[in-house]
Amino acid sequence: MGIPAIDFALTVFWVIGLMNSINMLDNMDAITTSISISIITGLIVVVFVKDLHINNFNLVMMVGVLGGLFGFLYFNWHPSKIFMGDTGSQFLGVFLAACGIEYLWGYKDHNGQILELKQFVVPMLMFIVPLIDTITVTVRRLMRKQSPFVGGKDHITHMLFYFGFKERKVALILISISLTSIPISVVLLSGAIEWTGMVTFAAFAYFAVVFAGMQIIYNIGAKRKEAIMAAQLKEQA
Repeated sequence: MGIPAIDFALTVFWVIGLMNSINMLDNMDAITTSISISIITGLIVVVFVKDLHINNFNLVMMVGVLGGLFGFLYFNWHPSKIFMGDTGSQFLGVFLAACGIEYLWGYKDHNGQILELKQFVVPMLMFIVPLIDTITVTVRRLMRKQSPFVGGKDHITHMLFYFGFKERKVALILISISLTSIPISVVLLSGAIEWTGMVTFAAFAYFAVVFAGMQIIYNIGAKRKEAIMAAQLKEQA
């Protein structure tokens, strides 16, 4: 298999995967909206930091979508008055995937290496929230021998809620994770820190720590959900 074929396969996987990931994340008020705002803001910062064709059409599109999302967030914040729906979330997924390819996946250091870990690490941090949610839901559903493509209330947002956080707190927690991770990815991409094996290890370790923390909360939330459902069945009996 040649390199163009690998690029094509990765591109298709990234676009389809992120489209569904953002769509799956749209399961609670303001989550997809706020996370998309943080990602687009990070991508706009990357454009200016790297001086990547500042006056191009892509930047105009990102600023326009960002403004629309801020206006939408006012009505989508809990308790929401309007909802995004599949059409809105899937559009955002494709849009974010395309912007990610343009400004994250397409960036190379031109050091002669065929595979550069920076191309994987930076998108991993920039899209940390949807990636953690999708990986968690997909793996856990497969372990239960369920289809990962069928909707359900088993996302990290739901388990944060069952853990004890109100819906607004759930949104703020995920926003905080995103706003912590995205500046790290921008700094790494800017070249302010020399890219070494230790930097790569630290980035993956950070992702692993956040992922593990969410799994602990997920497990506790799942147990509390089962206890609540058992109590409800007992009351109905």
